Amino acid sequence: EPVEPAEPVEPAEPVEPAEPAAAEMQEGGAPVGGEGVDEEKGAGATDGEPAAPAPPAGPQLTPTTPAKFDFTADSEYIQYATNKGLVYFRSVDGTLVSEGAEQLKDTAWATWTVPMGWPVEGVYAPCTGLGDVPAVSRSADCSLVASADAFGGVKLASWPAPGRAVPSKGYQGHSAGVTNVAFTVEDQVLVSIGGVDRCSFQWLRLKDDAPDTGVPPTEPLDAADLADLGAAAPDAGATPPAGLTFVHGLSTSGIRGNLAYNADGAAIITAGSVGAIYSKRTHAQAFYTGHESAIRAFAASPSGAFVATGDQKLHIWDACSAAPVAVLPKLHYADIVAVAFSPDSKRCVTVGADALHTIALWETPRGTWADGVLVATAFSGTADVHFCAWAASGSGASYDFVTGGDGQIQFWSVEGQNVTSFRGVFGEGAEVQPLTCGVAVGGAMVTGTVSGSLLVWPGPGSETMVRAQKAHAKMVTAIAGNAAGGAVSGGNDGFIKVWDGEVELLNEFNLAVDALPTPLVPAITSLCTDVAFTKILVATRSSDVIEIVRDSRNACRLLSGHYSSSLAPAVRHPVDEDVYATGGADGVVKLWSLSGCRELASLDVSEPVKALSWSPDGSSIVAGLATTSVISIAVDIGEMSMTKAKVFVQLLDAAPSSVALSADGSALLIDGSYYSAGDGAKLEGAKGSFKDPLPLPVEVDSEFSCVFQSS
Repeated sequence: EPVEPAEPVEPAEPVEPAEPAAAEMQEGGAPVGGEGVDEEKGAGATDGEPAAPAPPAGPQLTPTTPAKFDFTADSEYIQYATNKGLVYFRSVDGTLVSEGAEQLKDTAWATWTVPMGWPVEGVYAPCTGLGDVPAVSRSADCSLVASADAFGGVKLASWPAPGRAVPSKGYQGHSAGVTNVAFTVEDQVLVSIGGVDRCSFQWLRLKDDAPDTGVPPTEPLDAADLADLGAAAPDAGATPPAGLTFVHGLSTSGIRGNLAYNADGAAIITAGSVGAIYSKRTHAQAFYTGHESAIRAFAASPSGAFVATGDQKLHIWDACSAAPVAVLPKLHYADIVAVAFSPDSKRCVTVGADALHTIALWETPRGTWADGVLVATAFSGTADVHFCAWAASGSGASYDFVTGGDGQIQFWSVEGQNVTSFRGVFGEGAEVQPLTCGVAVGGAMVTGTVSGSLLVWPGPGSETMVRAQKAHAKMVTAIAGNAAGGAVSGGNDGFIKVWDGEVELLNEFNLAVDALPTPLVPAITSLCTDVAFTKILVATRSSDVIEIVRDSRNACRLLSGHYSSSLAPAVRHPVDEDVYATGGADGVVKLWSLSGCRELASLDVSEPVKALSWSPDGSSIVAGLATTSVISIAVDIGEMSMTKAKVFVQLLDAAPSSVALSADGSALLIDGSYYSAGDGAKLEGAKGSFKDPLPLPVEVDSEFSCVFQSS
């Protein structure tokens, strides 16, 4: 049967919605605490007569879905936030507290997870909005607040955090936005949840009640602590000679600027895969041996407390004790070729040798570098990069750091996790050429060039090179700032030049004249100045480390070594076992003291040395040369001198790799063949007896021309 249609219902009069008293967004996006209208009842509803709810909009959350809520410490009230960004306050019986923000402002809360309100305003960085911080969590001891951001970061700030952009420490791990964070009951661990990456991270809380001095802790953090903070535990690295006691020489190729003073005034160098700290007062060295391959980049922090060295990873170690601090996670796919600390020693930039010369920015929130984390990355481009340098502190520069290399310089600015750059312009008529080194002088950046000139790049507001200052007759190889506000430069011409803050010449030193003994090759490879700018420390191409007193011009050689691409095995004196000899492709034979860890004598034979041995009585050295000849060098141990005595054999079939003189001095054994020590004629058979060389606790590094002494 058809049904009689019902009488039509008159539509209800529309109700004017109540004026919301909800949380508003401050200018810039940060929300403030407040309370909203009771949207759960609908517009126009009263406490006694709720309005009909709106129909659901599919599976999406409605604007009133509670997202976070907290109880007061006495369990009498709750606050909760909705996904629309509104905050409500209710008593536990469900009654809405319309003036909750004001009424409960002094009430203690058992937890705080609502990402709004005055105690968490400071977790919002400038230009961020409500959706950029989806979650916060206050620690149970009410000392910290953790926040998640939409960019993959987790941050810690002190509780409460009123105002805008309060100081915080950031940690990276998630690949995309973090959706939630929470402390465990005893605040030992912070757990973060990723959205897109679907990962749960556990962060170990490290409580440090001691004042932050910027000096690493006496006992380094263990592997678990470092892993939780984003840094790897220090690797064991390549094994240097057991019981390493002294390194003669330093790396002079394949690395730039590997020389510095520490806070105690000791010299820091690198030799192959080893970092060494040399004390002139005690004539002793301490070693960092954490690298698995050769060190290709070096920097000392302005504070004198840390050293950063790089292979494919960035290693941070103590500048005074050489104790390992941290090995930061591997980012670069090729060796690190440049590294530099910021003026406050809390940030570090590295540049890789990959095709796009990846730039990485690292930071230590606590200033100890045990908590070092990656902040940002960028690509420099395909042109080779030779150096990086930070702008001077307080200079007002519009950039944070620069990178320079083959025909280019880039000025980089850091904004949070974003690193942007603009390219410097050489200017009309200026020669576009490779830049070799750079340092901040006041508000300008001064760079060295292959032509020997210094280029002065201006401060804020312009990226064009201002002027070129003729400095050296050959390539500028090193430049460093000084306490007087100027710079010191060194070049392949062997000159060291001191410049004022306007890059005008004040003084100069010629190592070929001022240094005694005179370096075999006075070309400068590295230099630095002490904190008071009373001394200049210089490394030469011939592997000398020389300290110059600026006012008196006195020059003292601290360390020496070989500088060739290969070294012959070291040989021990047959009578005086404290003495041994080395030789190399630099054409130099040197005598050393094992106990004194010093060079005793040196002789330039002007031809590459391939093999060495002593005469049985120790009065001479037999040297095999690359020119296929074997010579005798007379040695006076008393006078500690050497002179070229005679030629044993000439025109061998090949350069000798081993030589020995018979016990009676009548025959030579050269690569398994016998020769007369008198006329050099080849003998048909063995003649005389040959002693085995004495064991020697010395190893040579042919790639970096360093000599390693062991106990």
